[in-house]
Amino acid sequence: MRALVAAGLLCACGSDGYGSSPGSSGTQISWPFTLGEAPECLSRPVPREEGVAVCRILVELADDTACPEASGWSDPLSGSEPKPRLRSTESGRRRTCEIRQLEGLALEACRTSEDCAECEPGWCVTDLPTLLANCPDSEPFPFRFTGGSSEVLPGDAMITCLRFAEQ
Repeated sequence: MRALVAAGLLCACGSDGYGSSPGSSGTQISWPFTLGEAPECLSRPVPREEGVAVCRILVELADDTACPEASGWSDPLSGSEPKPRLRSTESGRRRTCEIRQLEGLALEACRTSEDCAECEPGWCVTDLPTLLANCPDSEPFPFRFTGGSSEVLPGDAMITCLRFAEQ
């Protein structure tokens, strides 16, 4: 087991990158990864409600560069307002950005359309079998990044989802 702190979330992660920590309404499950180097398979399914993932994707940048809003990135919400999240390290200040989950027509296109014509920059949990790896003993990595949202800036990402008791 290894501990990873990213974007203010603690993950006690096993060798497969899966981890969990107590949440207020259930248990948070987290998958750390590097943008552009996502795993093909996960050890747990991604929780969803009516097609929407109950997750956030936060990226910690190597410096305090502003979050590129045109690429679907923003400062994470603090309450109901986006607020910069900066952290000082030995190598300098680091900024955390959130990649937005698509909504409405863009979400539906991302989930169901290979060409994703309605997609804007952001992400979804896709249902397209052609985009999912064959993972016979585990779950495929279903996160799909659109509009160049995963190619903007390098950074360490943490996907954090809420796992409900019945899952």
